Amino acid sequence: MHSPMAPHAEPALRLRGITKRFPGPSTDFLALQDIDLEVGAGEFVSILGPSGCGKSTLLYMIGGFIPASAGSIQASGAPVAGPGRDRGVVFQDASLFPWLTVGDNIAYGLREGGMRGKQLTDAVADMLSMVHLSGFADFYPGQLSGGMRQRVAIARTLAYQPDILLMDEPFGALDAYTRSVLQDELMHIHDRQRKAVIFVTHSVDEAVYLSDRVVVLDRSPGRVHSVVRIDLPRPRIRQELLRCDAYQEYVIALGTVMMDMHADA
Repeated sequence: MHSPMAPHAEPALRLRGITKRFPGPSTDFLALQDIDLEVGAGEFVSILGPSGCGKSTLLYMIGGFIPASAGSIQASGAPVAGPGRDRGVVFQDASLFPWLTVGDNIAYGLREGGMRGKQLTDAVADMLSMVHLSGFADFYPGQLSGGMRQRVAIARTLAYQPDILLMDEPFGALDAYTRSVLQDELMHIHDRQRKAVIFVTHSVDEAVYLSDRVVVLDRSPGRVHSVVRIDLPRPRIRQELLRCDAYQEYVIALGTVMMDMHADA
């Protein structure tokens, strides 16, 4: 079992006092309030909470797409002032360029970074192999299933080697079987690459299965309700975990927290 962050190591991500207000016609809407969070290098952290608690807003702020109203965000020790190649984002919608082939979608960010020739070709081939899509380089997104498109989106983001992977319910629109397959693939990629991952989800099972820690946000305004460390060994094998009492206890405990929030709404 690995330790996500060694003592005194510089965290991959540090949030201090993050608050977000959106202006309204008569009064501001307070979406997030006083969020403190640190994520270690190589740590997989899921953000879990009810609809409208600000999970996606928090992710977009880390990505640099939305400014904070108060507080500070640091990625790899540097202040976040906007989007950057150190943070790669995968959305629920694969958001591929429909006019580009799979290979060209994956190559896009690498070309923007100046990669050319055989190095580019080899990098795209490596990414396709990693997400089990070798042979699909010349297909267009419209010719692929939803799960395959999401694999391409993950490959495109990982291709330019971001330090932090930000994922906004990337499997939420998929059927249950495809979702479980992509969870397993993401787990294997994370075990190999050990990137810091911030993963937004509504699913308690998904959060427990994938994560080193689960951060539960309270109902609006989003605040940290609780943080649960998932002390399960890696690599994780789904069939074994489903028979594991500790896994079931995490699922039940977090599920109870979520149900209590809905009951209090």
